[in-house]
Amino acid sequence: MDKLMRVGELAKTVGKTVRAIHLYEELGLLLPVSRSAGGYRLYAADAVTRVRWIAKLQDMGFSLPEVQGFLRDWEGAASGTEGMARVRAIFADKLRETRETVARMRVLEKDLEDGLHYPKMDGRKVFKSAVSRMPEVVKEALARNGVTLADLAMLVPHQANLRINEFVQRSLGLPDDKVYNNIQKYGNTTAATIPLCLDELLHAGRIKRDDLVCLVAFGAGFTWASMLIRW
Repeated sequence: MDKLMRVGELAKTVGKTVRAIHLYEELGLLLPVSRSAGGYRLYAADAVTRVRWIAKLQDMGFSLPEVQGFLRDWEGAASGTEGMARVRAIFADKLRETRETVARMRVLEKDLEDGLHYPKMDGRKVFKSAVSRMPEVVKEALARNGVTLADLAMLVPHQANLRINEFVQRSLGLPDDKVYNNIQKYGNTTAATIPLCLDELLHAGRIKRDDLVCLVAFGAGFTWASMLIRW
């Protein structure tokens, strides 16, 4: 009789962890042939072949539940011929699935080679949209709250482009002291632009209690929005 192996010996032989061997047991994919006097699980030599077979199926893309189904189909077949037919059908499905995955990966590879994963921006289109949408949502916020541009103490636009903000200012007819920009100092700080502007306005004493402040922004998505704050 071949020497029986403990779980640690089996795991070491097949290059798996003890936890992996226990998991195979829990799923009914592997069974010990007996236990030692001390209660240790003992496996026959064919357990090595079985674990390597399970690992090979996993390498081929089968999940452990799929391996369970594979075994059920094989063991539930009425004959060897039927069993082989079921196995061939399973492998045919996996081959089709693998070919579909490879095709998707080839497309992804081409996209990566072409740099399509990098974001691109149509600057002209963004400019045209921003200079129309930003004034539009400012006016919408004012109208919904029953106030006018004359009531505004400060307009704080998103700091993506100084030319856009200057165009919005002219479109709304606001004077320089009612529009705040700092992009000329820091560049585009993305989501931090408006908070930075508010911090600077507060430290400069240019916003005080009860002032009506309008925040307006546009960005990725493509989205735009405004907010009125009674300070």
